[in-house]
Amino acid sequence: MLDRNGDVFAWRGDQFGGVVTAGTVSPHLKNAVIATEDKRFYRHFGVSPRGIASAVRINLSEGRGPLSGHGGSTITQQVAKLLCLGEPYDAASGQTEKEYEAECRRSSLKRKAKEAVFSMAMEAKYSKDDILSIYLNRAYMGGGAFGAEAAAQRFFGKPASALRPAEGAMLAGLLTAPTTLSPTNNLDRSQNRAATV
Repeated sequence: MLDRNGDVFAWRGDQFGGVVTAGTVSPHLKNAVIATEDKRFYRHFGVSPRGIASAVRINLSEGRGPLSGHGGSTITQQVAKLLCLGEPYDAASGQTEKEYEAECRRSSLKRKAKEAVFSMAMEAKYSKDDILSIYLNRAYMGGGAFGAEAAAQRFFGKPASALRPAEGAMLAGLLTAPTTLSPTNNLDRSQNRAATV
């Protein structure tokens, strides 16, 4: 919504920001995202067997199924999931967009295997910064904001390139549970998560 001067004073619904790249966002945000989501991002081939094994071990020790809860996915695997393994939505399929998106997020051994293959293919074709750029533009960051630029504007009223360390940490912290940790839902929880980052 705009005020009489044409300035945004409130958002309603989903918000998508401009396109950013790994080279144009604040280095504080870039480093915080890598630190929280995939510490070995620049050293793996798209899949982290160690990360997956660790996630399975944690899930089983907490009484869940091996793929329920912690996913152990690399940033590249998360991009593969965000891109629905390269399978575009087809309205003629009889599936609603909501069903399509739910299917994209579903975890199964077969889906995880396809995700791994797609991730390795992405790593062979694109640079790490290209993959990180896709992630920074597509990831949901709470409060209806998709992508780093929308989240930076939504929560801080500034571009993603101008984020300070604490702001970058807060946005990176949202990625684990965007709705629960959103500062619009619970500022204390969001700040505590940012402090952890």
